[in-house]
Amino acid sequence: MINFGRGAPSHDLVPTELVAEAASRALADAGARTLSYCPPQGYVPLREWIAQRHGVTVEQVLVTNGAMQAVSLVLDATAASTTGVWVEQPTYDIVLRALARRGMPVRFGEPDGPPASLRYAIPTFRNPDGATMPLSRRQALLEQAEQDRAVVLEDDPYGHLRFTGDHLPTLRELRGGQGVLYVSSFSKVICPGLRVGYLIGEPDQVARLVPVANTTYVTPSAFTQAVTHRYLLDNDFDATVKRTSEILGERARLMGRLLSEQFPEARFVMPEGGYFLWLRLPYGVNATVVAGAASESGVTVAPGAQFTVTGGEDRLRLCFAAEPPERIVEGVERLVAGAVRAMGTQAAPV
Repeated sequence: MINFGRGAPSHDLVPTELVAEAASRALADAGARTLSYCPPQGYVPLREWIAQRHGVTVEQVLVTNGAMQAVSLVLDATAASTTGVWVEQPTYDIVLRALARRGMPVRFGEPDGPPASLRYAIPTFRNPDGATMPLSRRQALLEQAEQDRAVVLEDDPYGHLRFTGDHLPTLRELRGGQGVLYVSSFSKVICPGLRVGYLIGEPDQVARLVPVANTTYVTPSAFTQAVTHRYLLDNDFDATVKRTSEILGERARLMGRLLSEQFPEARFVMPEGGYFLWLRLPYGVNATVVAGAASESGVTVAPGAQFTVTGGEDRLRLCFAAEPPERIVEGVERLVAGAVRAMGTQAAPV
């Protein structure tokens, strides 16, 4: 099965040998300390590395079991008091499910839209559509949050994976750190299996999240954090980011070209970075039906409706990071064959 459905790097993008070396050195350096509990805030040397990279203090850094865990901690800490959570449309499907499970009311619309006490956004190379929020919309979001006295939760796992276009400041950078909780991860550049993400906030915000983390999982994994830290010490992280971004750009352009040639009835906007391409199907064609037909043809895709509060029935999320070029070629052929077959069974509405 060819995977265009899940947002994960292909195996050839994962630096397996370097991670293995980092694991061996982490055990040799710290021994049993890497196999025991660490503070609930995370492994101190890794927190120090993150703090230095972002220009903050160690007290402002909370390391978690993946970026989604950091988001979940914020939702748990605010669920009882929230008046609503504003989200983009579309947005990360797991966050939508997390909000529903907690019974948190969801608002959506323009960045300066309805009042909400928490505003969640993926402003750079958004999952699922790869979109980047323009500077003006970022400023509008922050201005509305300030007006509502809302906390902004910025989810930025893809932001450093830019392969074209100009860098935009994060919401946290625009706000000078005030009122913005910033979440990121090492999953998209090193590997997802380590499950190491982090959150940056003001010291009092982080301090309020520590007991929530402690009662959720006691502590994050000391071992995987120590391996991540050793990897970062032994390798040029910026060079890794640059190499990964270049490869992702090649794959995105390949997928885009193939779709334009083989499926011209569909439409998409080429992303400037990240992992995803958001395909709009021809009028009247249902994405869930196409996804089923594609699966029968041997390729997985993600139907768009799962990423939206409403709508999205004509959209597919395609991940170009999950397969090497030769399988992208084969996968697009299978996807188009399945889509054409599905379109033949769907009469356009009159």
